[in-house]
Amino acid sequence: MIASGVGVVHSPSATVAMIFGTLVVIGLSLRPTAAVYLTILLAATTLPEVVPTTFRLAGFSFRAYEPFLVVSAIYVLVRYKSSRSANIKVCFLVFLFLAWSILGLSFGNPPLKIVADVRLPIYMAIAYAIGLRIAGTDLSHRVLSTFRISLWFSAGITLLSSTTGLPINGREADSTLNLQGTGDEAIRLLSAATYPSLAVLCSVIALAIAGRASLWSTISFGAPALFIVVVSFSRNSILGIGVAAIYAIIAARKTRAMTRALSIASGILTAAIAVVIAEPLLRATSGGSWLVQQIEAFQGRVLGGLTTDGLATDGSAQFRFEQEDFYLLPKIWDSPLIGHGFGYAYKPLFTGRIVASDDFQYYAHNFYLWLLVKTGIIGLAIFVFALVLPLFHAQRHLGAQSLATGAAAVGLLACSFVAPMPLGSPTSVLLGVLAGICAAAAPGVSTRAPEMISPTLEVDVEWRNKRLPLHAHTTRQGDH
Repeated sequence: MIASGVGVVHSPSATVAMIFGTLVVIGLSLRPTAAVYLTILLAATTLPEVVPTTFRLAGFSFRAYEPFLVVSAIYVLVRYKSSRSANIKVCFLVFLFLAWSILGLSFGNPPLKIVADVRLPIYMAIAYAIGLRIAGTDLSHRVLSTFRISLWFSAGITLLSSTTGLPINGREADSTLNLQGTGDEAIRLLSAATYPSLAVLCSVIALAIAGRASLWSTISFGAPALFIVVVSFSRNSILGIGVAAIYAIIAARKTRAMTRALSIASGILTAAIAVVIAEPLLRATSGGSWLVQQIEAFQGRVLGGLTTDGLATDGSAQFRFEQEDFYLLPKIWDSPLIGHGFGYAYKPLFTGRIVASDDFQYYAHNFYLWLLVKTGIIGLAIFVFALVLPLFHAQRHLGAQSLATGAAAVGLLACSFVAPMPLGSPTSVLLGVLAGICAAAAPGVSTRAPEMISPTLEVDVEWRNKRLPLHAHTTRQGDH
């Protein structure tokens, strides 16, 4: 123990972490709301690679935002009240992850793999509880302002990375569907800000379709988010935005919503045609070759990747079909009701791939098949009841905030068929807080006493050049 302690003291990184931790504790004791803002900035911001985002202490690895998430949860749970209905939903999620962890232990699944399976989904449940409590408060408004700063900073770092090759925390790869690129393709930039930006696009498009805000009024969020999503060259964005648009049309319950959706689609198509026509001129301008490279990459990987031929040549898609679904489906049928517990390896270590990792035995890109093999139909039903159904029940009482967060959450849930949001970082936290804020508008889910609600909260969108004050009395803002 003494030797271990001396090792920690003489470790430079540990010493810096201890000093930084002491300062943070002092600061948070003076202003605990700062933990909420720091969680956002550290979890959802694109940072250069030289800035560390993951730390190790005493053999335990954690991301920079995780301690602040825990502090945020404690602060929100103490500061804001919650209804019995809201608490029940959170308890169902916690029960799901704890009960099937115990089941996994009883089946002899490795404890460390059980922890790896449930760690991020538990963060999702914590964020869900936070979202349920802060919806409609002044804190949620300040969180939105902080997130906007994060978006613009992330867009700037992403632009620098794309144009200069600045290494960032995240993933960089050629924007080709083939396993081996030529080196001439645009670079895909996937960072902590990628899926938060997709959530923003789902929100602003949903608000526009429902007639709650124009695209121009939300441009301070939409512009940086659009750039970040485009240079990620991810087909998931098309899926998420499309499902969010359908959600908005259903929520609006008006034929004009469909007209607005078609108008937005026509505008996007017109802009795309204009860009294609202007491509020869762009090549001749300073920086135009870079822009053309991005456009061609988007056309090839995102749009071309949606075709049958594109999927057939996409190594990532083929991996899902041949290396995951092929093994998942039989194991699901082996125990369809309760699954095999968390920490269960659903396929062997060696499956014909050149590179073999035991992580591949436990992880799957399709979250719903992953949840089925771990928890069965019962576990999936609990997840749907606690987190998914409230998003649709809330449609009967959708204000601007609930509509925006609901569309974003539904978009991310749709993406979870091909990229598991509850199993990712920071997407598990993002999905949880978005679903919580939206679910707070569902019938019977009023989470605070009147004294906990600000008298007036202005939504940070302008519609027809007017500020929209949402007055609160004994109900949540945006529920009228």
